Amino acid sequence: MIAFISNYPTPQKIYLFNLLYENLKDEIIFFFTDFSNPKRESWKKYIDEINFPYEIIESQRILNKFSKDIGSILILKKIPDLKKFKKVVISGGLNILEFQIAKSLLNLKIPYFLWIESFNLREGNSLFLPFRYLIRKFLFNNAISVICGSKMSLEHAKRLGAKNVILNWTSFNIYKFDYNKLHNGNFLKMLFVGRLIRRKRIFDILKALKGLYEYKLDIVGSGHLYDKLRNYVQKNKLCVEFKGEVDYEKMSEIYKNYDILILPSESEVFGYVVIEAIMSSLAVIVSNQVGAKDFVREDFHFKVGDIKILRQKILKLRDHNLRNELVHYSKELVLNHAKPEDWVNRFIKALRGQ
Repeated sequence: MIAFISNYPTPQKIYLFNLLYENLKDEIIFFFTDFSNPKRESWKKYIDEINFPYEIIESQRILNKFSKDIGSILILKKIPDLKKFKKVVISGGLNILEFQIAKSLLNLKIPYFLWIESFNLREGNSLFLPFRYLIRKFLFNNAISVICGSKMSLEHAKRLGAKNVILNWTSFNIYKFDYNKLHNGNFLKMLFVGRLIRRKRIFDILKALKGLYEYKLDIVGSGHLYDKLRNYVQKNKLCVEFKGEVDYEKMSEIYKNYDILILPSESEVFGYVVIEAIMSSLAVIVSNQVGAKDFVREDFHFKVGDIKILRQKILKLRDHNLRNELVHYSKELVLNHAKPEDWVNRFIKALRGQ
């Protein structure tokens, strides 16, 4: 039997776990450590789509009053009884909670795998930054294998001592967003999707747009920076509209209305929106700290905070032929490397040591 321990079951994870269970059936059971994440309230309805057996591990949320971007951390109230399992997969924030589980497994002499997307020690709750290096060294050094969702997470695991690393690009139901269109014209319909928090660096997009014409930027999402962003837009007379929260089920239709997605985050563990946009035939510009940059042509990456270069890349994409070229390039990469059924097959091979 295999135990798969993860944090909050997002709709993307639920889709993958359903596929994994279809292939493994009675060999696997899932455990979730968090059903209380306030940032994920709108996703609770997706629990009805779960087709696999799961249990909830009781955990406690410790609030962080010093950062609005990262509000809390989880610790286990009680270590689950894992004696009946031959293998365990640990996924999540690579923090204290995962450390508790890994230490218990080592005491029981049960091998564990890590499934990670993280590539930056500064991800997670800032209160625990001094301990994160030691915790991750422990997790990586003692794992049988570390299954990584991007090239950046693979390099991160290697740097911190992982003995065996496997690249298995993060996936989800990419077909839900599959839409083909040809770009034309030089008026740019641009999109940002995500929480309105400092880490996403949305102001960098706004600064890059100052003085430009023939564009429209729509911002989908909510967060504590909304008022500051809106005031900046009004002060600088930018052609920007705030769309607020949009139901995840409606996003596949939303993407169809745009030419470009921009994700300038200073740290983005993966960035599902990048793949969603690519599959929806958008050209994408990303910072060099976005995990999903693997699927964006390198000349449309930019260094975090380099507003001048971001502006240049936006202006380049007035060329509709270039936008079509980028869409073709990126979509081919996604379909070659990030199909959900391929993710499942690679994951099972890793678990079986093949």
